[in-house]
Amino acid sequence: MSLLAEKLVQAGHEVTLYASGDSSSSAELRSTYAASLPGRLGEEAASFRHALTCFREARRFDLIHDHTGPAALALSTMVPVPVLHTVHGSLAGEAGEIYRGLDELGARAGLVSLTLAQRAPAPLLNWVGTCANGIDPEEYPIKAANGGAYLAFLGRMGPEKGCRQAIAIARMSGWDLRIAAKCTEPAERRYFHRYVEPCLDGRVRYVGEVDHRGKVELLQGAAALLFPVAWEEPFGLAMIEAMACGTPVAATRRGSTGELVIPGRNGLLVDDWSSMADVLPEIDALDRRQIRQTVIDRYTADRMADGYLRLYRDELERRSIGRRSRSGVA
Repeated sequence: MSLLAEKLVQAGHEVTLYASGDSSSSAELRSTYAASLPGRLGEEAASFRHALTCFREARRFDLIHDHTGPAALALSTMVPVPVLHTVHGSLAGEAGEIYRGLDELGARAGLVSLTLAQRAPAPLLNWVGTCANGIDPEEYPIKAANGGAYLAFLGRMGPEKGCRQAIAIARMSGWDLRIAAKCTEPAERRYFHRYVEPCLDGRVRYVGEVDHRGKVELLQGAAALLFPVAWEEPFGLAMIEAMACGTPVAATRRGSTGELVIPGRNGLLVDDWSSMADVLPEIDALDRRQIRQTVIDRYTADRMADGYLRLYRDELERRSIGRRSRSGVA
């Protein structure tokens, strides 16, 4: 959202960003909280409160772009301006039921998916477009040489992300593994203590939850990023961050991985994680500069902003609001 707001401002649009008061933005910053909350403490309530503030001020804007989750969709029926809502999570299970229920009740927001695969559990919702997440490639410099000294895992501690499987893959293939993962929630800590901590032996290392610099260094030095997800991944930002650094991604074919990973060009895909060790030798044939180029071609912040601007214009035309250049981003 920060990158999107910056790119919209650079393009000459008036943007109001609803975020915590300690955020930094070229957009007009509106906040209901002075500082961001630690971990997930009150996250859903805080996000909804930001959305509620934005929707109360809806008449200031030509369009509202909401990222805060399904609860805010109910507000779309109460405002006189078009609302776009980007779905950031998986729609499998309960989340899909919530979105379908809101659709049946007449929520008017146009929904935007991050990938086509994300729509699969709920294909009949009011989808108006697909716009992939984007990054600034300059923030992820490439390592010049091919190869790497270890495998990397980057993500949350939890069964859906597959850290336990990544450890097994590294052991089967004879590689060292470095794990960078968020481990702050009770469920994440339980997973870590049960499945990860007993395996830390020097060759398998947990480096904690890294900052941006630490993340880039981890990815630059890796032979591959292991992404053995066990759920229908909606996007997977870690994949394009690794690719921007020139690091290939070895992933299970679940959700978005089949769209982001191009076998033989920027990574490897397997149907089951247990066969990943068998194909890892193929990473030596992948060129790091070509891997990075797939991000520049498809997943930059500029491309993301251009995609959303097209969706904004389409939505304004559908609602016959006009073409003024003011938007609210929550």
